[in-house]
Parts: sequence; C-alpha cells; structure tokens
Amino acid sequence: MASNDYFIDLNAKKIKLPDSRFYETPEGIFPSVTTILTAKGKQGLTSWQLKLAQQGINVKEEGIKTMDEGSKVHAACEKLMRGELLQFYNQDTGEENYKLWEEWLPIKRFKDAYEELEIKPLLIEQSIYSKKWKFAGTMDLLCTLRLDKKKEERTLALIDLKRSSSAYTDYHLQLASYYYAFAEMISQESDF
Repeated sequence: MASNDYFIDLNAKKIKLPDSRFYETPEGIFPSVTTILTAKGKQGLTSWQLKLAQQGINVKEEGIKTMDEGSKVHAACEKLMRGELLQFYNQDTGEENYKLWEEWLPIKRFKDAYEELEIKPLLIEQSIYSKKWKFAGTMDLLCTLRLDKKKEERTLALIDLKRSSSAYTDYHLQLASYYYAFAEMISQESDF
C-alpha cells in the first residue's frame, strides 16, 4: 500500500521515553493508549517475568530480546501488507534474516491469516487521537476482510498486531480505544 492511500493526515509526532510514549497532536501532547494501560499494570507480564526469574533467566535481557523480536515481526508484517517480498535467507550472505521460531513462524502465521481472510488494508500504521478523552495511539491496521468465503460481504476490522499467543484484556481495551478515537475523528460532528 502506498503512503498516499492514507486518508487521514494528523501530523501527529511520537515522543518516546524509556517507559512511555506520547503524541504531539494539533490538540496538545497526549499519552499513548499503551502508556495509559501500562499505568494500571499489564496482565500476563508480571507472571511471565516471575516465571523467567524462577528459571534463572535475566528478566531484563529476555524482555529486550522479546521486544526486539516482536518489533521485527511487526515490521515484516507491515512489509507484507505493502506487497514487499520477505525472504528467510539473505541471498547475498546465505545467513538467516529471521529467527525461525521466534520471528519467521509468527510472520508465516500472519501471512496465512492475511491470505485466508482476504485482508484488504485501508490504513496501515495510522496515528490517531481522541480530543475528547485526550489520548493518542497508532492503529496497526484498518482493513476489510472476508469472514465467510461463501459470502461476498466484507467486514470492516481494526487489527493490532501482537506476537503473543494469548489475547489479554489490555489488547481489547487498546483496540476499543483506537475504535473510539477513530470514530471521533471521522464523525460528521467532529472539527477535524
């Protein structure tokens, strides 16, 4: 998808701090949805960290490694949605571009779902904000998809890419926040 396919231009800028993110919007500086949700504690994160510590694994190092892998998977999924070709091996060096289990498998699962659901991206990585609730964020994907192959109808969907094998409550809250911000921005009553 070319960048000119986006139909919202917010000119929002991200402000990234060690443990939080903010967005500079036309309405002021707003915290990200994930920063707000982190303030209440992340479901699953504490138990994961405890498990690692019990196994003698350095929680900080493992967290950084996992975040890096997740970022790499996220970037690869974006490339796939934009029609770019991904290769497991670097053709020049013969080295692996991705870790098989931690990165390539999640990318492959996304690609399979992308094709199976016939996803058609409308927006990829779109910054949004709520003037009413004073928060911001970045939608990973707004698309249409086909839930039933027997029917021609397509469903509008808001998707946040996660590498996790479980959907925690925070994910649902994050998507709901994005939905409300997006709906606010495109509503006829809005000043946008």
